Amino acid sequence: MATIHQTREAWLTAAAGLMAATVSGAVQGMTEAELAVAFPGYERGVSFAAVPSNLRVACSNPSGGIRNRVRGECVYPQSSADGHFEIWVSPKLDDVETVMLVLLHELVHAALHSWAPGAGHGPRFWRLAKPLGFARPLTTATIAACQLGVMLRRRLSGWQLNLGDYPHAGVNFAAHDAQRRRQSTRMLKAECLADGCGFKVRLTRTWAAQATPLCPVCEGIGVHSRTVVAMAEGDDLCQLAGVTVSRTGEDDAEAVERAAVLKAEREERARAAAEAAAEAVAEAARLARREAAASTAAAAQRTANARAAGLGEAADLGMVEGQGVANPYGTPEATRMRRAAERAALPLPAFDGVAAGVATVRHLIALALPGCTPESHDVNEVEDAVRVYCGRNGIRPPARFPLAEAHRAADVAAPAAAVTGRPAARKSARFANLDLD
Repeated sequence: MATIHQTREAWLTAAAGLMAATVSGAVQGMTEAELAVAFPGYERGVSFAAVPSNLRVACSNPSGGIRNRVRGECVYPQSSADGHFEIWVSPKLDDVETVMLVLLHELVHAALHSWAPGAGHGPRFWRLAKPLGFARPLTTATIAACQLGVMLRRRLSGWQLNLGDYPHAGVNFAAHDAQRRRQSTRMLKAECLADGCGFKVRLTRTWAAQATPLCPVCEGIGVHSRTVVAMAEGDDLCQLAGVTVSRTGEDDAEAVERAAVLKAEREERARAAAEAAAEAVAEAARLARREAAASTAAAAQRTANARAAGLGEAADLGMVEGQGVANPYGTPEATRMRRAAERAALPLPAFDGVAAGVATVRHLIALALPGCTPESHDVNEVEDAVRVYCGRNGIRPPARFPLAEAHRAADVAAPAAAVTGRPAARKSARFANLDLD
């Protein structure tokens, strides 16, 4: 048969024009009821072209790539930049009859989409495909020659006479895919030449040009083996002990010696790096110890300063710095209880010739703060002086209230009045009616 069209697209476009007239004729032969069912948008008495005019046909792979088994595909205008129908016929097909059947099949889809979007291969497709000569199953991938109607066979023969030969030869994508995969690989094979080893590994040409890998099998048992990479004919790369050598082995001794030097250099660099890392860790530890010692010394100095200022144990009980006020929440409960128990274990103040009670407290005040009077010192000063004195002499300090009571009851110099003959100190008005002795 003569070739009428020089390109595949010209042949397919001409074929689509012949088939469009056939599809329109099949639509015109339908009854009003059949049209209303097949084309929901059909209006009675209104003529329309069944196949849309905005149509392109091409020999191209359907969506899914070259491994797709789909023979044809109709792409609707929603997916086209200029709103055209796109019909693709697989390049695998070169049989004229099969190509025409695929094209006619996709034209039915295009006709249905204009009036019944989403019809697929359902009943609406069958109502239009049956008059054209199709029989079930409706997919062209499974249509056999015996399933075609007589009228459709005649139409195929007539179309073929008008179109001539299909200017296309089928493409074997399986062979193309296999060849393309072989060409895309860039991996080379490195093989150990030691007798009985046979270790193989793949690597890229870029890394093979820099150095071939060592054989982990032979190196693991202390054997120096040559590892070769076949780059090209007569251009093999060979390595012994990490050094590039020839396959004949005349430079093996030099390579092993050079490899030993390189190994010693690597070990020295690793040792120096390990020493530097250890020194950095030790220096960080020394810095942390210095900071901890400085913090401890600062805390001890603050405590010493507080004791020197007369704060006594209050310095250890959580002082409010700068105020001389004990903070009961400055130390844990266990610490406070321990220190309270230690204070309770101390002996009570007692002096020879001094009666117990207020007289003892007054005598204690006189020893801790000589010359103290209610006019010269307040209760806070008396309490601090008494605590310091009791701490130095291992005596349990009295509570604040007994101190205040003794300080205000009479002049603390009263014990010396019997010797000097001085009058007793004036009693506080608060305790005027109390017998404090």
